[in-house]
Amino acid sequence: MDFHELEKISLISRIWIIAAAVVNEALKFEQDRRGGFLCIADLKSGSPIAVLRCASPPAAKVQKYIYYSREKAERLWTNPEHDSAWESRNPNEGKVEGAIRGEYHILAFSGLSPAMDEAVVLMVAEMTCELPVNVVAALATLSNNQHFQKLKNAARSVC
Repeated sequence: MDFHELEKISLISRIWIIAAAVVNEALKFEQDRRGGFLCIADLKSGSPIAVLRCASPPAAKVQKYIYYSREKAERLWTNPEHDSAWESRNPNEGKVEGAIRGEYHILAFSGLSPAMDEAVVLMVAEMTCELPVNVVAALATLSNNQHFQKLKNAARSVC
């Protein structure tokens, strides 16, 4: 394993640690939920780099959450003009928000309500410098995300 690969593993680990902490904060607002999966996809190819568990999603929903985290990332990658999965959502077809195009990766989450999934990836993008604060705020405004600000306030204690 060369230095570049080790550096990439370190970055993915950092994103995962921050995502796990943000999801734990989000669970305080959605107490009927137990966790989900974060998909970190390559920005150039759209291929998943990692699909990582955050908190303790129910065993019966693991495959569903993995599928939807990957679906959101892939859908965003196939729509290069979009910065958020919110822009291609179609709830009637099960296509909801919860993914954003960062500067280095596509981040997607599934396991909470769709708007909270989006709030999670927005917070992770901001906290890992995947996107500047003003871009994150603009994406939250675009989707009129009602969870983002309360999650941002709660997540300040995370780091």
